[in-house]
Amino acid sequence: MISGCLALYCYPLIINVGMVIGLVPITAVSLPFISYGTMSMLLNAMAVGIVLSVYR
Repeated sequence: MISGCLALYCYPLIINVGMVIGLVPITAVSLPFISYGTMSMLLNAMAVGIVLSVYR
């Protein structure tokens, strides 16, 4: 479960870095906890809650 939540953070990060340096075409992928969006923030908060509950 933790690796799945980690993938939710790593995928957009890799895509955004690729867009900045020009390796991938520009898409509308938001950065976790930086870009504001209701569903994005809700999903990120839920993923952090899952990771914390598994860790506990």
